Amino acid sequence: MVAEAIDAAEQEFEWCLKVLAPLGGYAANSDFAEAVPRFQLRLLDAITALEQVYRRVKQEEKRVISRKPDLDQRWFRQRMVKLAFYTKALAHVLAIGRSIGDGFAWFFYESHRELIEEHRKHQRQPLLPPRIGALGERLTLQNMLVIDGKLMLYHGITTFLRIGDFTLIDLKTFEVAAIGELKSSRPDDEHVQTEVSLVSVNPKLLPRIQATKPAEKMPARMSITPAMADRLKRQKKVMFEALEAAAKDREKAAPAKLSEFHFGALEDIVRRCDTRKFEWVKAGPGFVIGAVRIGPSHKRQLSTTLLNNAGANAAELAVDAPDWAMKIVCDDRRLNSMMIGTLFGEEGDMIAPRGSFPVSLWPLSPEVLADLLLQRVMVITLLNPAHLWIALEAKGYELVTDREGRVTGAKMIEGDLLTELSSLEHYTRMIASFMMTEASILALIEQLMASARGKFDGRPMKVELDMKIKRFPDLRKTRNLNR
Repeated sequence: MVAEAIDAAEQEFEWCLKVLAPLGGYAANSDFAEAVPRFQLRLLDAITALEQVYRRVKQEEKRVISRKPDLDQRWFRQRMVKLAFYTKALAHVLAIGRSIGDGFAWFFYESHRELIEEHRKHQRQPLLPPRIGALGERLTLQNMLVIDGKLMLYHGITTFLRIGDFTLIDLKTFEVAAIGELKSSRPDDEHVQTEVSLVSVNPKLLPRIQATKPAEKMPARMSITPAMADRLKRQKKVMFEALEAAAKDREKAAPAKLSEFHFGALEDIVRRCDTRKFEWVKAGPGFVIGAVRIGPSHKRQLSTTLLNNAGANAAELAVDAPDWAMKIVCDDRRLNSMMIGTLFGEEGDMIAPRGSFPVSLWPLSPEVLADLLLQRVMVITLLNPAHLWIALEAKGYELVTDREGRVTGAKMIEGDLLTELSSLEHYTRMIASFMMTEASILALIEQLMASARGKFDGRPMKVELDMKIKRFPDLRKTRNLNR
């Protein structure tokens, strides 16, 4: 049951990645225009099918626990370990699916980074609503996918859209027309009722919906209990406040600089790696990428990789990793260290960090994206951050270290002004896990520090800055899917 569900999802995810490729900058094929409208429904159906199996496994866990006193304890422990293993594998595949959904939604939301940050302030819902709620949301998406030139983006197939159930995007301007909330009920066996509430700070963008003649056997309007009405009122308030706050922040936001990445090196090494040994490339002064293929490139195998641990021995093929690590050692040995990581080995690795963009929009070919996200290729990264620290020193920063000598921050003194930068591990992660070049990280730090100094009012203060990484120029005026 679990393997079959993963195999079916893998097939759908591969199709979705081919649709996404042009949105990430890769060449579109002839089926692109026809495939885009079907993208959300196919991805939603794949996620729904996976979640049904996930819920069955969780129900089996509860059933086994309830019978624990009557069971052989050794069998009980083995069964619980196996069910936990299934749960983890399914959660990982669901994370892959929603990372793909993130890429689709981000393409339309990319010019609204302030609103994205408002969404991120709220807790992420790990699963779709059960039963009638999920059915109502799917039927609404199916029947209102595009209405009066507004595209419905369904939040349930993403990780970063967390306020409301959907967003309406104006396809001519790529402006957010509204955020919406859905309530569903089933008055009888033949009907599903949904009530749609829209919230907007620009009523001119709201869709004009033409009234239609109701069906002859239309059931009575959905009844809303006082508790439901109160909850909806609070939800509307959250949606309006988020839209309003994002609009204000957008007016004063400083433009981000275009960033550069090691995607070319990553594409090349994934394409040329095989199953015999790791292939390596020195992508930057302190950054090495290694890749090995886990199985045949033509064969779908996500269930095998996750359930049979097919990639467990792949790391043993990295016998020449020490030699490549030596290639990025600095002459200034006081700062040398080595960070070793993998791409997308854990569920959380597929969620883009704050300020960055989804991995499914990396400008790679759909075949390479599938190899990476669907666990057909293992990628190991080696990062020596000493090169970054030395470059910061060259720009006039003084490094801050802990008792073990690890760099934890940097500071600069300009006259009477002391500026300190903390959380440097975030920037090293942007290199190791999200392929950003060291030069772009330095430029980003300079931009953030200049912004912080601009906010200084003469008193000691802590400034939290939002990092906004750009991959393309602002395309709001040129994007138009109706052309």
